[in-house]
Amino acid sequence: MSEPSGQQGSTDVRVLLSKLLDAVSIGPRDAVKAAVALTRDLETADDLRKRGNKLIRDSHNPESQPRRLHPAFSRIMDDLTPDEARILRFLAVAGPQPVVDVRTKTLFQLGSEQLAEGVSMIAEMASCRWPDRDYHYFANLHRLGLLRFSKEPVDDVRRYALIEVQPRALDAMARAKKSITIYRSIRLSVFGAQFCETCFDTTGYHAGGWDSDERGDKIIGPGPPDPSKKHHH
Repeated sequence: MSEPSGQQGSTDVRVLLSKLLDAVSIGPRDAVKAAVALTRDLETADDLRKRGNKLIRDSHNPESQPRRLHPAFSRIMDDLTPDEARILRFLAVAGPQPVVDVRTKTLFQLGSEQLAEGVSMIAEMASCRWPDRDYHYFANLHRLGLLRFSKEPVDDVRRYALIEVQPRALDAMARAKKSITIYRSIRLSVFGAQFCETCFDTTGYHAGGWDSDERGDKIIGPGPPDPSKKHHH
């Protein structure tokens, strides 16, 4: 026999309060997150539709939709480790960073096998406490929409020479008679750049000198061609 709607509602509230009291023992921040999650578990399809319609109505109200302060920023902060915050700050200042994949070298790369993926020095350059956890950090930052893996190399391909001699890359190369390195990059997403601009103070932070790509090169002669000048034949 089903319970009357009023009694069912009271039962839901009692269950919710009981769970919230249990959550208090894990700390205030986690208790708040648990409260939000439990409350949303009780939402019906009609409740979600009402929330969606309200968002549409509020879309032209500046107070309901701040231009730069995205409502997800606060929740994202709760899902970051200190090392991940360092990586974000570093990328915000230093820009896209070189990453290499190591693969076996075959004719036309047919049947090539991956030996190592995503080798970089980003965690070291960002002064992370646990740089060997960089794969885990990147995975979480990508999950949160702050980071993206690009198949495009960085502008200065000379930077890959340092990555190719890192122990992780050398160990992978040693496992095959012939190997090849694939140049890629890691960079902030547009959303990630906005998040960093809002949440981190980068004043006086120079990313270990990587905020500028000036190498002090002295070019003798005309130098490389200027891509902005097109030659017409």
